[in-house]
This record gives sequence, structure tokens and C-alpha cells, in this order.
Amino acid sequence: PPTPDGRYLVVNIGATIPQTEVLYEKQINDIIPNQPINVEFFAINLLKIGNTQFDPNLRVALVDAGGTEISWYNTGDIPKTENWIQYPTTPITLDPGANTSLKFIVRSNVQQTSGNDVAIDDIRVY
Repeated sequence: PPTPDGRYLVVNIGATIPQTEVLYEKQINDIIPNQPINVEFFAINLLKIGNTQFDPNLRVALVDAGGTEISWYNTGDIPKTENWIQYPTTPITLDPGANTSLKFIVRSNVQQTSGNDVAIDDIRVY
């Protein structure tokens, strides 16, 4: 349920979370087939500017009942800015195809032991 101060997801991806492991997922059951789905969220690299460890790199996707990613967006490396960055930086839509029910997921594109720490907030899928 909503909280007065909100919530966000913080993940130390590191070496224990396998590459492409799902960090967040939510079932979407009210999709209009073949109508674009807008996606936006904020992310922050938790490492300070000047740190030389690895940057996180995320993928958001729509996944069908068989586990196949049918449409996705990659953030690329999330830079060390010490500020929240809105993603995507330009508007994007994901294509649900003929599906009326899908999972929305966030996963890591990389597995690195040093660095690769991220926080995610304000996910909107509409």
C-alpha cells in the first residue's frame, strides 16, 4: 500500500545476482492489444562521482506467459551523477503485441563484483 514517504528499490547487484536476473516484476492484466505501453522511471547509480567501479545497466521488458521478452528498453550504463536520472531520457513505448496480460520486469544487463549498485524509483507503466 502507499506510504507517506514512498518507497524505492535499492540493489547491490554485485556477483551474487546472476546477469539478467529479474530485480522487479509486476503482472499487468488490463492491456489493450496492439496499443503502445509507455514506460518511465528514475534510477540513480549509488556510487560517487570519480569512483572507477562498474556502472549498473538495466533492461525493462514486457514478458509473455512463456517467459519470452516481447518488447524491451535498455538504459545503457547509468552514470555516476549523484542525482536521480529519468529513464528513458526520450519518450519510449513498448509494444505488447496481441497480448492482454504480460509481466513488466526490470533486470540487470551486467554482472560485476565491484560497483553495479543502483536504486530505482517512480516506475510508471501506462
